[in-house]
This record gives sequence, C-alpha cells and structure tokens, in this order.
Amino acid sequence: MADRKTERLVSLVMVLRATRRFLGREEIRDQVAGYEGLSDNAFQRMFERDKKELREMGIPISSGSHDPFAEAEGYLIRAGDYELPPLEFSPAESMILGAATRTWQEQAMGRSSIAALGKLRAAGLQPDVGALPMVHPSVPQAADLPLWLTAVTTRTPVTFGYRGSTRHLQPWTLAQRRGHWYVVGHDLDRSEPRTFKLARVDQAVELIGEPGSYQIDEDEAAARAQAIRPEQRDRQAVLALAPGRALELRGGTEGQLSPEVAAALPGWQRAAYTFGDVEEAAADLAGHGSAVVVLEPPELVAAVQQWLGWWAAAAGTDVGQEGRDGKGQD
Repeated sequence: MADRKTERLVSLVMVLRATRRFLGREEIRDQVAGYEGLSDNAFQRMFERDKKELREMGIPISSGSHDPFAEAEGYLIRAGDYELPPLEFSPAESMILGAATRTWQEQAMGRSSIAALGKLRAAGLQPDVGALPMVHPSVPQAADLPLWLTAVTTRTPVTFGYRGSTRHLQPWTLAQRRGHWYVVGHDLDRSEPRTFKLARVDQAVELIGEPGSYQIDEDEAAARAQAIRPEQRDRQAVLALAPGRALELRGGTEGQLSPEVAAALPGWQRAAYTFGDVEEAAADLAGHGSAVVVLEPPELVAAVQQWLGWWAAAAGTDVGQEGRDGKGQD
C-alpha cells in the first residue's frame, strides 16, 4: 500500500512538473499512475489528499488557468518554485554525499537518498556516487538498520531475537566491518556490555522503552566499536584516480604518475591510500569500479582484481581495472 502511494505521488509530481500549462483534473486523472479505475468521488478525495500531502512536503502546487473562460481550475508545478537554487559544494562535501548514498543503497533509505541526489544533480551538482550498482558498502544483512539507528540516536531500549533467544538491549552505537553491521550496548539480560552482529538477528528488532531512558557509557562504547573496526593502518598503496571521480580518495592525491601509466590513463591523478587489512581495502577500492586503478602493492592489486572478477562474473560485465596497464598489474 505504501509503495503504491509513493508511486502515485511521484507520478503526480512528474506529470505536474512536466507540463507548461495548467492541467485539468481529468487530464491528471488520465496521466497519473494510481488514479485509474477510481470512481469520480474516490478520485476527487484521493487527489485532494495527495495535493495536501505534497504541499506539506514543501512541493508547491500552483492552481489557476490560462483560459479566462474556463470553468474549472488546473494545476502545475512551476520550475522556479520546485527547483533548488544554484548550489556549490566543495569536493569534500560532494565526497560525503556520494559515500552516504553508497552506504544506504541497499536500505529502505536508499530510495530517498537517490531521489535527493537527483534533485541535487538538477541544480548542477555532481555528487560522486561512483559505481552505484556496486556494493560499497552493501548492508543487506541489516534490513532493520533504520530502526537500529533510531534506537541508538534516541537512546531507546530494544528487544530482538538472537540465535534463538530473545534479547533486551540498551543500544549505544553501531559499527561496521567488512560489510557487516554490529550493535554495541548494555545487555539487560546479562547486565553487561555486549556486541551483537546484526546479520545474526533472527527476530525483528522492536523499540520497547521510552526515548532517553538510559545513559551511554561513551568510553566502553568507543572501545568496543574500535575492537570491531581497528584503525591500525600502516600500509601504503598507490592509486590512479579517474578525472572527477572517487572524490573520497582524493585526500591523498600527491605526485605524478609514471610516464607509462600517464600515457595509458591520460588525465588521471596519482593518490596515496593508507590501509591495514588487504581484503578490507580491496573491497573498499573495488567498490569504485572503473574510477580507480591500484598500482601497488602487488598483493592489493591482485585482491582488487579478484573482487572485480567476482562482480564481473556475477553481472556479466567488465566492471573495473582488469586489463588496465599500470605498474604492479599484469
């Protein structure tokens, strides 16, 4: 039901945004997905509710007529009222937008983030989403992640099933490692801090208490999150970055590519990349697809190529740096 309503509202916006003249109700009824098959009264009620909801969302629907003799008013969404004013984001801000979109691409929030990016692009911005179909990071194991986020940010106790038993938790923080999400909090059943892997939750999480009903042990939460995602990064890689892409990796841009690599990849930039775990780094870099070529060290080159090979085999396409010329690659 919610999906049909969303589809109908999106269709209504598209129809009213695409026209340069006021559309009458019957024209709207014929063109908007979701209004077909309704009785006259049902359509009128639904249309009024939809207009009200869109206006409450901040989408201005204008009413009027270009014909002074018309008996009924029409509707449209004026471009100047709907579109964002000119905006300019720094590379760092664009980086954050792109990274956030990739993080949520598999979640319920994905549709909203993609729609928001579409509106930003309409304003002339180019947030770096890289290879959006890629998994970077994919979080299909945490279907209830938005609810977990709500619990953490509002300090609301939860209950959930975990390995066949019912657990009660005061969530403190969420952490991610190698594409898997974890929740850290105070286990009310065992009266001690605990860490749970969300992929192992076998019964949906539910909010069971009042918001703000407990305090977070910040030191313990930080220590346990750190244990999940160690920050020891003492290894260096050298990358080549495609022009205008992979903005979140450009903080380490330095030096020049070798003449051989520069000739093979004209316009690309050299960047340093600090990492710890080879497989974790490979998954991260492979998520950028053809925007990144790893030049060294050889073990990271091989690991990235393996990731890209898996994705290429699954998708039936060439998704990355296989076949690129560059130091450290065959």
